[in-house]
Amino acid sequence: MTEDHTEVSSTEEQPVIVEEPKPLARDEGAGILLLKIVLVAWMLTYLSAALILLANTWLKTNHVFCQVFGVPDCGAISPLFISGLHAVLGGVLGAGALGLVSFHRHVSEIPEFDPAHAWGYLFAPWLAGVLGLIVFALLQTGLLVFSGGVSASEDAALSNLAFLAIGFLSGFGWYDATQRIRRVVKRIFEDAEAQEEDVGEGARIDEPESVEETISGEAQPAVDEDEG
Repeated sequence: MTEDHTEVSSTEEQPVIVEEPKPLARDEGAGILLLKIVLVAWMLTYLSAALILLANTWLKTNHVFCQVFGVPDCGAISPLFISGLHAVLGGVLGAGALGLVSFHRHVSEIPEFDPAHAWGYLFAPWLAGVLGLIVFALLQTGLLVFSGGVSASEDAALSNLAFLAIGFLSGFGWYDATQRIRRVVKRIFEDAEAQEEDVGEGARIDEPESVEETISGEAQPAVDEDEG
């Protein structure tokens, strides 16, 4: 009887330990705070500059670029240049948008800001501008094809907006853009190597198989030494 009272039931509920949420870590160093302020100022600066140049291109017929490059007649600027300029500005805008989104996420939502990534924020507008320009050139030359693509020869306003959007996508998705360019490079040079190999194999096939064929132009039958 006493043994039955000493048994412990396995169905008894165990106490649940609830962990208190850990407070978000914050960088309190003056150097980190100054770096954040500099990066935000830098992103807002080049974003504002790109927007001002874009507005100038739309409203004043490229007045700023005429003054910078010394073009007396703004109407003489090539439409191809204007389309490429929209792709570059779109790339800069895309890099700025990505930078602000990433900065807000790593500073406010999940405080994991790493000062080592500051170089990426600084180089972003130049990288995005180059990517926008190269993607524009690939589209114009047909090396890169998108569905619904446009060219600079179509309606000027529509094509400029399209290249602005393509540049923005190249800057915002810079990693995917670089991977696409890598595939284009690989395809081009693999095709060139394959053509060189085909030419080399063709030259080997055209070579004569024997000395007799070289002399007479026809393959001579082999002579059995035992018959002689």
